[in-house]
Amino acid sequence: MSGRIGLARNPFRSLPPEVAVLTAVAFSVALGFGIVAPAIPLFAKDFGVSNFAAGAVVSVFALVRFASAPVAGRLVDRLGERLVLATGIGIVGVSSLLAGLSVAVAGVIGFVGLAAPHFVRAMGVKDPYRLIAPSTLTGAIIVLIADALVRLIPATGELRLGVVTSLVGAPLFALLAWRSARSWMQD
Repeated sequence: MSGRIGLARNPFRSLPPEVAVLTAVAFSVALGFGIVAPAIPLFAKDFGVSNFAAGAVVSVFALVRFASAPVAGRLVDRLGERLVLATGIGIVGVSSLLAGLSVAVAGVIGFVGLAAPHFVRAMGVKDPYRLIAPSTLTGAIIVLIADALVRLIPATGELRLGVVTSLVGAPLFALLAWRSARSWMQD
């Protein structure tokens, strides 16, 4: 013993560096799935979806990932690990860039998609299938009202549409999260 306590040997030392990269990617995907999957039933309750249905969606997602593994393995064998990994990272990068560009052009109006279904549900529509069309129309009306407010409010600089929608959406999101947590704690 050299007296060094607590130092671990690098498990990737004898392996190619690609293995460490693929391990980090797989760990990140598993961590993301582990964070998102438990939260889905909490949000699903707000839409009248049972825990069974929410669990079924998570299970189908996991099953499809498991079933597609052999196909992905053949694709990696045919095209190579680097090309498949680079293509996947490229797709994520391009979609993130497009999402960022849309936010830069229109502003952050994502809260509209959260707020509109809850406003429609408060008007008495409870069936998730009958909620889609009125929610779409309500979302458009919310954006039109927010746009009118942006144009009517005197400001020294440009007031973004996303600021107005966030002023309504952020408190609504906090309220929904608080209600979900409270109902979850009572169950």
